[in-house]
Amino acid sequence: MPVSPSERREPGAGLRIRLLAYFIVTIMVLVMLGGYAFFMQGEQNSRLRQLQTEEQNLRGLYSKAAYVTDRELGVWKGLLLRGAEPGLYHEYLTEYYQAERVSREVIGELGSLLANDAELGPAALEIREAHLALGRERRKALRIYNATVLDAHAVADRLTRDVENNLAEMLGGLSSRALYLRKERMAAIKHQELQRQAALLVGSALLTGLALLGFFLLVDRRVGRPAQQAAELAALIEQAEDVARFGAWEWNLRDGEQYWSPGMYRMLAIDPAQPVSRRDLLDAIHEEDRGMVEERTRLAIQQCGTFDLEYRLRTRNGTECVI
Repeated sequence: MPVSPSERREPGAGLRIRLLAYFIVTIMVLVMLGGYAFFMQGEQNSRLRQLQTEEQNLRGLYSKAAYVTDRELGVWKGLLLRGAEPGLYHEYLTEYYQAERVSREVIGELGSLLANDAELGPAALEIREAHLALGRERRKALRIYNATVLDAHAVADRLTRDVENNLAEMLGGLSSRALYLRKERMAAIKHQELQRQAALLVGSALLTGLALLGFFLLVDRRVGRPAQQAAELAALIEQAEDVARFGAWEWNLRDGEQYWSPGMYRMLAIDPAQPVSRRDLLDAIHEEDRGMVEERTRLAIQQCGTFDLEYRLRTRNGTECVI
């Protein structure tokens, strides 16, 4: 039977479209997971850089605070030791007030940097209050120093020693605590990133497994089972052809390809392994009927119609039959 190009459907077109859509969706999901991982990696790197910058700023401010408070203490000791010398008291007092102001500014910067930190902000505020309290105690000590003749510097020093030691301990404790927390937070961010990467890896593996499972199910549904059914149907047709002694043929007008069923090969006594063409079929038609068959076939092709025709075949072993 001739088959027109417009009537012949391309095999597997629907399956290819489904597979293409399936893989496009899978790739899009994987790309989205990759984009999310890339975005989160950028966020983590940004947060780590921020923590590293804060750590550097904190280290610098701690060093500066320690330096200016030590210098303030040194100037204070100098005031107590040499302030009684003629003409030096006001000079040392002015230098002390300048050193105290610098210390207050640096401690204020430290408090501003840690103001939004729930754990370190209160400690920074306590240091500022401790420094203000130290200033008040030193001013009391100065009044005693100015009113005392004997061992005035020793008396004044004893009055402020505890407050000075407390401020130094608080600065040191804040520095250690802040650096420890920064390292702990960076470690927590890295740990979260490892957990996120593990989750993405597991998710990608599950998605890939589901994609493969869906692929095999789709192929089995659209190819495997139809192929099995087609094979079973072909076996039944072959058995029917063998019992009823008939055959079927197909001619693709697009590429001229011929298909013969096993029964057709048996009818014409041709080896099924031998390639066949339309000429083989025409040669098998009785020469008196060949012209009629060719004319009816040509009309059917032109009109895209069907026809019923009875003609004689002669097999290669000389046997004639009517179909």
